[in-house]
Amino acid sequence: MLHINLFLSAFIAIGHTATAAVGSDMKPFLDSIMAQIKFGLQARGYNSFYRKKNAPSEEPIFQCVGMLASAVGPNLTKLLHDLFFACGLSEPLRQALMAIARNIPPLLKTIQDRLLDLLSVILCGQHYKAIEAPASLVRSDVSAFTRDLSSSQLIILALSALGTFDFSGHIFEFVRNAALPYLEDDNADVRRAGALTCCRLFIVDPICYQASSHAIEIISDVLAKLLTLGIADPGKFVCSLTGHLT
Repeated sequence: MLHINLFLSAFIAIGHTATAAVGSDMKPFLDSIMAQIKFGLQARGYNSFYRKKNAPSEEPIFQCVGMLASAVGPNLTKLLHDLFFACGLSEPLRQALMAIARNIPPLLKTIQDRLLDLLSVILCGQHYKAIEAPASLVRSDVSAFTRDLSSSQLIILALSALGTFDFSGHIFEFVRNAALPYLEDDNADVRRAGALTCCRLFIVDPICYQASSHAIEIISDVLAKLLTLGIADPGKFVCSLTGHLT
């Protein structure tokens, strides 16, 4: 256990060293660092569902990746997307992806696609690319991607990621399919997360400035659900979220 703790602490130390002092001078060491990151992720199991017993936490690893992205930017080219997303959604993963997307713009599109797919699996039970297809054709075994689809905490985290990550305004229709159903969830915290996500994306999405019948239909649907929630839900927090949209 001591060895594992030291191993994980080393990732935090590497990240702080890169951001505080070394910066781009870390480039010669990136290959060996990424090799250790790969080893650390593999040590915890291939995915979140088949995680090895007593496997080390991935949190220090993702913290290190986020700090490295901030420090060296595009020099961090050998990212391990498959291993990252195989760990399942977590707050450390969300923060690391945000740091990567912010500091390495060429990777934004790849991260957007992978993260949207993961969020779609969690929130909708199907892959993002096929979200408009009949459910019978796209349903798959999602156990390898998430810890527990019925977990309120996982749903809230997925909604938060959907509302805070840079998806460049091209997913509002996906929000209608993925987030709106959770405004009627039995869990008040899930309803709050769903409302907050819809409000965040509603404000910045270009669809709000379009006049097509399709855009108007989507906007009307989202607004109606938010306003209904604001009136019916006893939670003052939800009401405060939807009030500024009236």
